[in-house]
Amino acid sequence: MHTKGLTTLCLAAAWALPQAAMAGNFIGLGQPGPQGWSAQLYPTWSKPQASPATASAFAELSYFTPTGFTGTPRDRHQFWAAASAGHARAAAGSGDSATGIMGQQLAYEYYYNAIEKRQGDALTWWTTPYASVTFPNGSRKASGFGAGGNQYSYLLGWNNYIGRGRWSITFAPVLLSYSARARHATHSPGGSLERQRAGLSLTLADTAIGYRVTPQLDLGIHHSYSIYNHARSDFATQRQRRLGPSFAYLGLMKPYNIYVAGNLSFDYHASAGMKKATSLSAVVIRFF
Repeated sequence: MHTKGLTTLCLAAAWALPQAAMAGNFIGLGQPGPQGWSAQLYPTWSKPQASPATASAFAELSYFTPTGFTGTPRDRHQFWAAASAGHARAAAGSGDSATGIMGQQLAYEYYYNAIEKRQGDALTWWTTPYASVTFPNGSRKASGFGAGGNQYSYLLGWNNYIGRGRWSITFAPVLLSYSARARHATHSPGGSLERQRAGLSLTLADTAIGYRVTPQLDLGIHHSYSIYNHARSDFATQRQRRLGPSFAYLGLMKPYNIYVAGNLSFDYHASAGMKKATSLSAVVIRFF
């Protein structure tokens, strides 16, 4: 199971505003699910200061193979298709729809058990690189959910799960996201019509640390640092640091094959021109 730290850049009022899939890493991700299909849902609610809230859900259909390149369960492959639907208030008088779809995505992830758990509280480590391609949504609107989604974007990530005893850490050192030029022109800050490009963005040290307080419940903390429009972008670079509590609930795994986790995140730093936000994100995975 992987992190959804995919950054989607919204071209609204001719500025690139990070309208990210805020989920980030959750406690327990970074290790493969059981062989077969799974349906995964990542709902997110985000409230910037003095601005309306945005709500969205990233839905994914995923398949885990029984073995990988070694021909054993020590490594595994995952393939998935996904998209995000949501609601964000449109600009007054624009006529733009507040609802929309974006982030139509095909992806692949590879899992390798670098340190296999032998017994008891022994150390285990899964390391997992992944890549995805996101396709244009065809929307030309400048506000509302789905604005800024009319371009190809590409993502490379690397996640890790390390567990020992009651402790676990899911750690993504780096995630690179590149958004190509929009497939339609919008007004630039200078007033001209241009096909603008968000370029390269990064998320660093996307981390969820958990402690198993009961056999069915992990509690911990989540942190991430994002740099938007870092290079090859038509927009100024912006930075965001987020921190907050996390949980993972395992009580539904044995009877129903359902994994549930969530993060409550607070921006403790945001670049000038960005509004600090509070967000609530979750993941619900049903394995078949």
